[in-house]
Amino acid sequence: YATAYFSRGTIYLRLQKHDLALIDLKRAIELNPDDVDAWYNIGALLLNRGDLRDALPCFERAAQFGYSPAAQYVELVQKAIKTENEMQKGSVQLAFSIFQKTNDYDEMQYAVKQFPFMVSPVFMASIENSVIQQVLPANRPAFEQRLAWLRRIADQEKEGVESLDAQLEQHDNVLNDL
Repeated sequence: YATAYFSRGTIYLRLQKHDLALIDLKRAIELNPDDVDAWYNIGALLLNRGDLRDALPCFERAAQFGYSPAAQYVELVQKAIKTENEMQKGSVQLAFSIFQKTNDYDEMQYAVKQFPFMVSPVFMASIENSVIQQVLPANRPAFEQRLAWLRRIADQEKEGVESLDAQLEQHDNVLNDL
């Protein structure tokens, strides 16, 4: 049955029904883990979706069977992942640099609009650690003020989400009463 699932999966690919194609191609692999073409097609589908990290092991598996186009994609996807990681690292460094230069609450709000991850607990914790380890005690109050602004923005965003959730729940209740 693996061949049937593979065939239907490739038909779904041609019809641009990617979710159905993925289901059938994965089923083909469950039935025949050595199906090079299925591994390759899943990798290509995931790559086209932008799921680099999920596509890579599929191409690697197809390359293990000696399929040279898959080996070329392994190199391509590895480079793309490396570039993506470097870009993310660059964004974090830029956000931290902007954090260090922010002079007031409004500027911090603008920075958060540019880099929404700044209000994530992970980012704020890394800033706190950096302040403790690297900032001279005399300069800490300015950094602590900036962190306070970030926490305030994060709290406001959280309150906004909770408020929307409450409004949606009220609308659901009204609809259920009808």
